[in-house]
This record gives sequence, structure tokens and C-alpha cells, in this order.
Amino acid sequence: MTNTTGLTPVVDKMDRRAALVLGAAAASVLAGGEDAGAQGAAGAVKSYNPVTVATPLGPYSHAVEVPPNARWLYIAGQIGNALDGSMAADIDGQADQTWKNIEAILASAGMGVENLIKCTHYLTRADDVAAYGKVRSRHLGDARPASIFVVVTALARPGILVEVEAVAAKA
Repeated sequence: MTNTTGLTPVVDKMDRRAALVLGAAAASVLAGGEDAGAQGAAGAVKSYNPVTVATPLGPYSHAVEVPPNARWLYIAGQIGNALDGSMAADIDGQADQTWKNIEAILASAGMGVENLIKCTHYLTRADDVAAYGKVRSRHLGDARPASIFVVVTALARPGILVEVEAVAAKA
């Protein structure tokens, strides 16, 4: 057991969040890990959200590690086209269909959203960020792939409001 008596005055002067971060970092070091945010069993994808970096602002991880000999799946940019070629006019409908398309592609490869390791999200309107985030969170559940979110002037065709490209891996 480590003697922490000498830390008491320091912790008393810290705000609660800093104390929690210090505690998480100490727990990680005592457990032999470099990162209190690393997750995953042997052979599984691991997420990294080190306590020395600000908490992610959304449902993503700062980094994701893929184990050796994993299968990789690169998913081309998906938009909200339904099977019949139709596309909703609003961000909720397009985002929902985009994620359904991604989930169908993952399923065809024997994977799910938990296997996503990197996503790039493109929106054409900054006003749609919150609405898109709700749809994305609903589809991702607890999955936290590394991600980037970009608002662009336009996508390949007029009327497309969202496009998502992704990378998945499965050990």
C-alpha cells in the first residue's frame, strides 16, 4: 500500500476534477497501465483517453489500438441513400439512413459498430451538428471510435447533408 499522507495538503487545495484526475492517474500507474482510459480484453480493440488529455467532447476516443492479425474493413463514404435510391430531405433522416448503411456494411463483414476504430463525419451545415450528434450517438451506443468531425461547403451532390467514412477492425 502506498503512503498518501504527504499528498493530503496538496489534494485539499485542488479542485474536485483535478483530484479525480490525479486519482485515476495514480490508479492506472498502480495497476501497471499507462492510461486509465484503456479498455478491452486480450485480442480486443483498445481505446485510449489518457487522463493527461482533456476528456473527449463527444462519443469518441482519442486513440484506438488494433491487436495484431486483426481483419481491417475500410468503409467508403456513406450517405443517406436508402436501398430504393430515395433520400430524406432533413438531417435526421439522412443521418439515420447513413448509419443504417454503415451498420449493414459492418454486418455483411461479420462486424458491428463496436468494431469501428475510426470515423470521419462530414456535414454541410453547422446548424445540423447537434441533430446529427443525437443520431450518431443512438447508433454508436457505447462504441467510441477515434473520430473527426468536419463541416464542409458541399458534398458530391446537391442535397446531401451528411457523409461518413469509417474504418473497422476485428481480431
